[in-house]
Amino acid sequence: FTECSEIRLKNTLEVALVLDNSGSMNDLGSGTGEKRIDLLKTAAKQLVDTLALQAQQMKQVSKPVQFSLVPFAASVNVGPTHDLDSWMDQDGISPIQHEDFDWTKMTAADNPDKYAEKLNGVWYKRGTGWGDTEDQPLTRFSLFADMTVESGREEVPNSRQYICDEYRRNGTCRTGHWTTPEYIYTTSRYASWQGCVEARPYPYNNDDTTPSTATPATLFVPMFAPDEAGTLWLDFNRDGANDVTYLSYGYGNNWWADWPYYTDSPTASQRQSDMRKYFLVKPYGSKSAASGDGPNSSCTTNPIT
Repeated sequence: FTECSEIRLKNTLEVALVLDNSGSMNDLGSGTGEKRIDLLKTAAKQLVDTLALQAQQMKQVSKPVQFSLVPFAASVNVGPTHDLDSWMDQDGISPIQHEDFDWTKMTAADNPDKYAEKLNGVWYKRGTGWGDTEDQPLTRFSLFADMTVESGREEVPNSRQYICDEYRRNGTCRTGHWTTPEYIYTTSRYASWQGCVEARPYPYNNDDTTPSTATPATLFVPMFAPDEAGTLWLDFNRDGANDVTYLSYGYGNNWWADWPYYTDSPTASQRQSDMRKYFLVKPYGSKSAASGDGPNSSCTTNPIT
């Protein structure tokens, strides 16, 4: 850095500062009591101040030096408030919208009331089982909206009974048990998009082409970290009995259950990409994913806008 500060500007200069702002920057720097991110801020400010001071000596050009900031992390967070913006892929037309997704398992033959159909390169919701969203495109945004979990329950009054198991000679009950009460379950969204986006496909990952629906690849796609193979919960109907056998592939982002009704032995890759699983309702009281796991996995940075 000291050598760089001795450079004398002779022409216009554009400087892009690619700065690491990932979680590890919260650690202390080697041989110092300061956090890495604080050291980085200090160094970046010194560089900008030094170059700006040199630029003041150049009177023949209006903009002798210009700076841009490129955050470097596992993901880039544009902010969840941009979910309806026109530069985001709202209609599932980007060529990377369905990476890691296999909609072909959701056929009309399997479920005529709720299936997926591909038309002109776009996947659509078909069947009355989709409710108000029937015939709308299937996208990562729609996935966030459609994944549900039983988040609460309320006991139905007078639905629990006391059953006597053993009577005394005088007809009174010696021992007994209460039946399991009936419950009304409420559901809610499992997760909401936290604002991180995927890199655009080449060549738009290397330039600043304005996003446009006329060129679908220029649109930004919300990040959705797929559930990796493995069964997170085993009881799908809350009857206390396991419906599937525990299966783990040791993957780190296993936050949902695999599709439980296979008649064959699919590979881990097939289990991961099978989209039918996301429309299972996560049962009340079922096992939760590990901290940090989920469709927003690796979306750990603050919004840049």
